[in-house]
This record gives sequence, C-alpha cells and structure tokens, in this order.
Amino acid sequence: MNTAAPVPSEGAGDSSAGSSRAVPRKRPSDKPKKKAKKRRRTGFGGAVHPAETSYEVDGRLLVFMDDDLVMDRPYRPPKKKKTSKKRKPVIKKRNAAKRPSAEKQALTLTEPEEDIGWGQHFPEHLLVRTFMMVVNQEGAVPFLCRVGRVCRLWNSAASSPVLWKAVSLGHVWVAPGKRHSDQMSKKQMETMRWLVENRFSSLREFSLNHWIKDVDNVVVAVSTGCVHLRSLTLSFCKGLTSLLFKTLAESSRHLESLNLKHSEFPIQDLLNYLSDHGQQIKQLMFTNTRRNFKILHAVSKGLCPNLEWLDINSEIADKDLVVPVYIQMLQAACPNLRTFKMLNGTHIFKGSNAKLESGFPELEELCLATAYHSFTTDRDLINTLFGSTKLQVLDLRGCSEITATGLASLPCAGLECLYWGQYCTKRMSSIIEGLPLVTKKWRQTLKELDIENLRFSETELEDALHQLTITKQLQSLNLSGTRVTLETLRNFVSQMTNLHYLNLTSCRNLPRGVKRSYQGQEDIRGLLGKLE
Repeated sequence: MNTAAPVPSEGAGDSSAGSSRAVPRKRPSDKPKKKAKKRRRTGFGGAVHPAETSYEVDGRLLVFMDDDLVMDRPYRPPKKKKTSKKRKPVIKKRNAAKRPSAEKQALTLTEPEEDIGWGQHFPEHLLVRTFMMVVNQEGAVPFLCRVGRVCRLWNSAASSPVLWKAVSLGHVWVAPGKRHSDQMSKKQMETMRWLVENRFSSLREFSLNHWIKDVDNVVVAVSTGCVHLRSLTLSFCKGLTSLLFKTLAESSRHLESLNLKHSEFPIQDLLNYLSDHGQQIKQLMFTNTRRNFKILHAVSKGLCPNLEWLDINSEIADKDLVVPVYIQMLQAACPNLRTFKMLNGTHIFKGSNAKLESGFPELEELCLATAYHSFTTDRDLINTLFGSTKLQVLDLRGCSEITATGLASLPCAGLECLYWGQYCTKRMSSIIEGLPLVTKKWRQTLKELDIENLRFSETELEDALHQLTITKQLQSLNLSGTRVTLETLRNFVSQMTNLHYLNLTSCRNLPRGVKRSYQGQEDIRGLLGKLE
C-alpha cells in the first residue's frame, strides 16, 4: 500500500547541513503587536467610588466617606502638551526706511538738527567755580586731569591757573617684584615738565608723598618754574641730596613752609639752608631721630626768628630717645610761635630757671601728647605757657604727671579744647582730685573735653559736669573708663543741647547697652530715652 511522503516544513534542512533545529515559517497573517497604551492617570491618587464625595480646596483633594474626612495626596492637574507654533520667517529688507510714528515726527520737528550738549552751553567761569569746589575737597590731581578729557570747554576750564594752586602727587605704582625702570622715570619727568610749563604758573603748595626716586629732579623742576611757591612737603621720601636745598636757596625765594616728615635728607645741608634763609621760613615740620635731634637745638639758637608753626614728631622705633627741650631759648628765638607740637616723644625741659617776660605770647596750640612715659610736670607746663594768654588748644594725652591744680593755674582764659586722657599709660591706681577747678575755669569757652581713664571719684565727676551744664557750650565729651554714675549722666545729658559726641565705653558704673560712643544729637537723644 503506497503511502504519501510527508512534506518537509520550510526551513528544515538536510541532515548534511547539520541543523537539527526547525525555524517556524512566518505567516503573512501574523501582524506586529501594538504597544499597550498607558492608562491616563486621574488627577487624584485613586479612583473615587460612587459612595464617596470629593472636593478640591486650595489645591488639595478632600474625600468624604462615611461622614469622616480623609485627606488624599495633592491634586496634580494633567500636563498640557506643548504645541510648537511655526514662526513665519522674517525677511529684512535692505535699505528700507522706517516710517516714524506721528509722535516721533512731532518730536523731531521741535529738536534742533545738531545736538551740541549742555556742557557746551555751560558758562566757563561757572564751570571753574564748580571745579574749585571739588578741588578744595579732593585735590587737583587726578580730578583736573580726568575732566580735561571730556571736551574742549572742560579742558579750557580745567586749565585755569586758579585751580592749580595746590598739588599733591603720590608715588608711582610699580608691580610687585619689578623695579622702577629708567624709561618710566624719563616719562615721569617729561610729564612733570609739561605740568610745570602748562599748569603750574600759579602754584603755591606742592607735595610729594612716598617717592623713592627722582625727588631732587622733580623739586628742581618745580622750584625753578614756579616762582610763587610758598609751601613744599616731602613726606616719606628718600634720596634727597644737597642739590635740593641748593636749588631751594637759589630759586624759591618766597618759600615759607617746609615739611620733611619721615623723609631721609642730609641734616647738615638743611642746617646750612636754614642759616642762610631761615628768616623766611614760618612753618617747619620734621621727624626727630637719633641723627637729626640737632635741628631743634639749632632752631632754639635763632635760625628761624619768624617761625609760627613748629611740628616735631618721633619715630615709633625710637621710643627710648630722650629729646632735650631748651624752652627758654626757644621762647627767645621764636617769639611769634603760634603752634608748637611734639608728638610721641620723651622730652625733658632744660634751661635756666629764670623766666622771661614774654614767653610765647602768640601761642594758640600746644601739643605734648605721647604714647610712652612722659617727664613733663606742672612746673614745665607753667614755664612754657606763663605768657600764652591766647591759648585755645591744649593736648596733654599721656602726660600722667600733670595735675588739675597745675592746669587751673595757667594764664589762658579762653581755652576751647582740652585733651587730658591717658590712652597708652597704665590706669592710675590712686584717685585724683581737682576736676571741678578745671571745668569751672573754662566753662565759658570749653567745647571739647577728654578725660579718658582718669580716676576721679563719683562726686568729683558730678560737680565737674554740673559746672558745664551752666553754660552749655560743650560739644564733645570723652568719659571712657571713668566712674560716672547713671544719675549724673542722666542729669548732664538732659541739659546739654549742643552735645554732638559722647564716649561712655568701659564705664563700669553704667549698665550694659549704654557703654558705647554716641555721635550726633539724635543718637544722644536716644541715649536719654534709655536712661529715663
């Protein structure tokens, strides 16, 4: 019986092919399965049952079920699909004139064709007066150099010689690790010569600060080109030679003020200059060191008979340097002295005990403040000021040997400023007396008083402050470190209407929150509210 042979399935190979795995035939009716669509989520966490009632309040879903309040998670509204709108391409027409609106056309009809600017219509003399106000506060350089580049009118106003009467130049900045090159010095000198020729025709005061090179060349250019020079300041400068003083002697015949503070200069050349031209010097300022302490002794011998201002300070490194002061010789050599300052030095007053008849009759300010120990006593102070009836400012900060009795015996009746605080010395262990004598003597004229760290008793302070409330002239008071009480302070502040500054730091008898400095009348009135 013949049987039909089985039909081999498609993809079944021979035994020789070595494939024992049959590949199923892909039927044409089989279609690719579609991806299951994600179920769109509702705005709340779960489905709301028919027996439940839901409400939306403040962005959250409230579900009421069986009369109970159930809080579900926050309601999230479905996100909207972003639809991108096709923008039509903007075709820019070249050289297409835009039509102005009616408002712009009306404005263009009223405006001039050429707008010159308000600066061109500003009167030059008013511009010079405006620049003068800035120069008096900020200085001529670099303000005038900058405004001169604005326009021609401003350049002409900034070039006025009236604005260039006082000039102060700082040092030339050099990058760290680099030196002042010769090319920079050459350019610097060219600028100085141009300023002397074009700006310094009416120069009166000239100042150099922190210059370490070309100081002599600059001073020579200024002194020879500025015949009206009155004041020269060389502060923190180095490299001064004899050429400087020789040029000053030849060219600066009207020089009256010379300031050499913290500068290195040949002392003998200065003394030679003062011996020949010292009669024209009215202001002399220098730093007292171990090398130039002879300058004060030479001035006391009469090198500057018309001297009105003598300012001597000492270096901090030379705190052990003791400077002898021959006060009687200085009074005879400088009878017109108005300001006498000796700062941060240890001075010993020497000379004969015989008093002169004149003293310093024109003296208005005396400063003996020091950061170290002071040997100045009441006797030294009286010998210095016995003829100074015009004294207005007395600075004795650090002078721990001065007493209130010595101050009350001074002949000056119009003292306005008294600085008696002990800043750098140790606090006095014993209680001192006599402050009411001082305030009673000068209560009519005293405007500033400093008694920091002075150990006066509570009663002394109460009586002294009461004397000041009678005239109410005081404007500044420093009570730091004193024993002033709360009641004394309340009575004093409530009556002082002109008081602008009050220092109450480190006052142990005052409560916390009050012990600080107060500036301005509003701040002091706020203190009065705390005290009450």
